[in-house]
Amino acid sequence: MKLVKLSEYFEIHNGVAKNNVIVKNVKEGNDFIPYIRPAQSYESSLDGYIDKNSVPQNKIFPQYTIYISTDGEGSHSYAYVSSFEFAPNSNVIALVEKIPLTITEKLFYAKCITSNRHKFSYARKPKQNRITNLLIPTKESIPAFVYKQKIRTISNKALNEGKVELDVRGWKNFGISNLFDIFTGGDKPSQYQKTGYIVNSVENLTTNNGIKEKIKFDSNKIYENFISVVSIGEGGRAFYQQEKSAIFTRVKAMMPKFELNVYRALFLVPIINLERIRYSYGRVVDADRLCNTQIKLPATPQGEPDWRFMENYIKSLPFSSSL
Repeated sequence: MKLVKLSEYFEIHNGVAKNNVIVKNVKEGNDFIPYIRPAQSYESSLDGYIDKNSVPQNKIFPQYTIYISTDGEGSHSYAYVSSFEFAPNSNVIALVEKIPLTITEKLFYAKCITSNRHKFSYARKPKQNRITNLLIPTKESIPAFVYKQKIRTISNKALNEGKVELDVRGWKNFGISNLFDIFTGGDKPSQYQKTGYIVNSVENLTTNNGIKEKIKFDSNKIYENFISVVSIGEGGRAFYQQEKSAIFTRVKAMMPKFELNVYRALFLVPIINLERIRYSYGRVVDADRLCNTQIKLPATPQGEPDWRFMENYIKSLPFSSSL
């Protein structure tokens, strides 16, 4: 395999310091774009939204640009391919390709860069010559199997037209135990089973939707279309699991007592994550604490959860057509 310096294929561009921009929690108009921060997961790299007119044009990068975290003890050197136009902060660099590259090839190079994290540290950041001199495979050396991977095209369009406003004044508290049945994961088999369903292994993780790998598992403790919750470490971290999954030690499965779909789940998960402040390493998320937790949700005049509103809100957001 032939190697080249990263600088032969990419120009390195620095981001914008946070004290030079005003970051909003929500997108306040069509001119607002994501503002990216260092993170060890793609979804948590979104810091907020900024007005694109408030930063120089050369600090704004198009969809499908590679960006790399350059700071943070647990975040440095992770590389991602953006699915949106964005501006990075000063601890993130953007790579602008010098040669034509497909999305598949960019994803491959982002993975190559991330695989070199061991060469850097918080005191040895991936900046300047350290990153420009990083060796990556030539385009001609990219393995054939890479091109066989199916890459789903993502649209940033909303499923429904029209903006849906959130007004929490009419929201009501609902007990988790009234909405979900709670199940606790057991020990993971020490040796992988040779028979059974091929399922996601949901474990005590805070990245990749809590999924470590796919395994063969033969048990009645296989769940589908549920919300998983980490019990310890990042206690209370919730993810939506749409596929068949097995949960293991330190993970809870919240099985809905109502009809759950991806839109309702994506409304509920951030609200459940707001309750994480109630937990800590010494106060783990056990079944009783989770059952006794209350979350505030939109309510109908009859005092029931307003599922239709929750669905319509998620469907009004950018990228909802790609869910």
